[in-house]
Amino acid sequence: MITNENTQDNRANELAPRKHSRVILFYYSSMRSALLYNEILASYSWIFDCVIEMPAIPYSRNTGKRNIKKIFKILFNSPGFFLMQVMLVKVYTFLSALFKNSIKDLCKKNKIEHYYFDSVDDNLISFIKERNPEWIISSTSTLLPKKFLDVPLNGVINFHEAPLPKYKGSASYFWFIVNDEKFASTTVHYVSEKLDSGPIIFKGPKVKVLQSSVFTLWFKLLLTYKSSWEFILPYLINGNKLPSEDQPKSDQKTYSFPDKESNKILRSKKIPFITFHDTKFIIDAAIRGLKI
Repeated sequence: MITNENTQDNRANELAPRKHSRVILFYYSSMRSALLYNEILASYSWIFDCVIEMPAIPYSRNTGKRNIKKIFKILFNSPGFFLMQVMLVKVYTFLSALFKNSIKDLCKKNKIEHYYFDSVDDNLISFIKERNPEWIISSTSTLLPKKFLDVPLNGVINFHEAPLPKYKGSASYFWFIVNDEKFASTTVHYVSEKLDSGPIIFKGPKVKVLQSSVFTLWFKLLLTYKSSWEFILPYLINGNKLPSEDQPKSDQKTYSFPDKESNKILRSKKIPFITFHDTKFIIDAAIRGLKI
């Protein structure tokens, strides 16, 4: 459990002399965001200037519309993965909002300003420029333009459920199983214009890949971010730039959502995407709040 003592005194001492706001958090509503941020928002509310929600399915920069074709493609190629995402994003979001356990409700409780923006456009960039943040933590599902990345004093941070650069892209937790990896881990890195290519800040502890379901592996990877927060929080509090190292040039590969062939491999291993027990756990967590 991450704790914070003397929060009000810390807030007064730390924030008074600053010309920059501390941290702006970007997220999309999901169980992933709740696992990543609920405890930090509750225990360290004073370091957040504001929290900005973005849509789970981003708007295309070219068309200005959501990529609905991609959703149907995922459903056709991998129904199990599609069901898992529906549970983690749509069902969790609906129930957590209904029972007042959403990030928006948490922000209200902890007096953190909360906003919603549809897309990364000039309106949003103007808004964050006015806030003058030291840091942006971005967990959105869209590539970020340079004019966004240039806004915060110290950079934009991303949490990635895979080791980089070996596993760039989406749904790495699925590909770990398909590729017969023995262990998996997470990465915290600076965001650059290229997908998952920024300098590495922190490498999380290893998790055994062999699990009862894809969801279980995903969940255990998210839990390891506790050690990531323990490393980066002092820098966020003090306003110092996080040390980092460039990603290796070798052993780079980018993955996307599961396809038909990889789903066949998963079925041959007799590992489901999500079980009845997993589904029950997600629903219970949304209704009662995450207690981990």
